[in-house]
Amino acid sequence: MITLKNIPKLSAAILKAMLGKKIPLKVTQYITFRCNLNCSYCGRKNIKTLELTTNEIKKYIDEFKKMGTMFWSFNGGECLLRNDLGELIDYVKQKGMKCNIVTNGILVPERIDWLKNIDLVITSIDGPKNIQDKIRGAGVFEKNLKALEILAKNKIKTVVVSVISNENIDSLEEILKIVSEYGHYWDVQPIITHRSDKENNAEKFRFDEQKFKEIINWIINKKREGAPIFSAFEYLEDIQRFPNCKANSNCWAGRLFCAISPDGLIYPCAEFIGTELFKQKIDNFQIRNAFEKIP
Repeated sequence: MITLKNIPKLSAAILKAMLGKKIPLKVTQYITFRCNLNCSYCGRKNIKTLELTTNEIKKYIDEFKKMGTMFWSFNGGECLLRNDLGELIDYVKQKGMKCNIVTNGILVPERIDWLKNIDLVITSIDGPKNIQDKIRGAGVFEKNLKALEILAKNKIKTVVVSVISNENIDSLEEILKIVSEYGHYWDVQPIITHRSDKENNAEKFRFDEQKFKEIINWIINKKREGAPIFSAFEYLEDIQRFPNCKANSNCWAGRLFCAISPDGLIYPCAEFIGTELFKQKIDNFQIRNAFEKIP
């Protein structure tokens, strides 16, 4: 979502951050933890919380815009369960910011009109039918394909993310083929255990580290060959070191990025949502003060 037009502003903000000024260039807002799936490795599906109203979310958007935010991401749970999401996407765009959503894709066909102004849709497919349906639920794979078809038909830029686990590490070539057939981008991320996952669901899906390094090397080579892989080479080379990635020791969370929980708390990043760590409560929409306080 970076364009030539916003590179000067982006560069200036990064320079200021390097000099010690905190500017929330990107905000990820988890607007609900409610979900229409029950994915095996999810660490947030059992979190119960209040949700901000439409007007309250708009106030957050207004305040972050004043602070220099350029990118806004709606996440969940399943964000398309919010009946106001289309209105909120349009509001972000009216403010001159780039906007994306992260969705499991199930509701995309019936709510495609909400996405007419979106800059990017990020959705997930973790494997062919037998794997996807095992992890996410019976019938999910076919619904995912329907979403990919409709997103392609409406020319909406889409990235399909596969969470690498012991279930799909041997099936990634098949996923890349599927995504390519629909003309979308593909991306991967290693499975992680969120701090809010009290049941350690993701640990059951931990992969062999050597096999992981090999598959990332295969992805890097496919990207060199011209495959529609979204991530930069630097990212792919870095996650080969997982969990000892360079990005983990040189993180800009709390300086250039932050995350908002459904009830309006601000955190440095999504890693801490659902915990007591580093959270900042917003009083009377004093959002700048809260952002300045997060580490």
